[in-house]
Amino acid sequence: MAGTSFDPVLNVTLILAILSFVISKLSDRCKSKVTCAYLKALQTVWWMIAAIAVVSVLIVFLETHVDLQTAHATEFGIAEWKIGGNEAKKEEVTTSSRLKPMAMLG
Repeated sequence: MAGTSFDPVLNVTLILAILSFVISKLSDRCKSKVTCAYLKALQTVWWMIAAIAVVSVLIVFLETHVDLQTAHATEFGIAEWKIGGNEAKKEEVTTSSRLKPMAMLG
């Protein structure tokens, strides 16, 4: 499989060519039945997709407006455990307490 590429357009074209060849070899009665079954299946799929699209558009009107936050009030950092005596104490180490501003580095 290394070196092979997947081309969906080529695959669909190949499938349609094979189906066209197979259908052309059928009798007229079978050909009309296959065509009718294909059209009914395509119509069902089309109506289902159209219904999903209509429901999606209608759901948009039910959405409420949500104000976006403009401030962020959480601190990020690594929790470090310091062991002193018999108890372990958790100490928050944040990036702001570890790093110095660029102006202070001189």
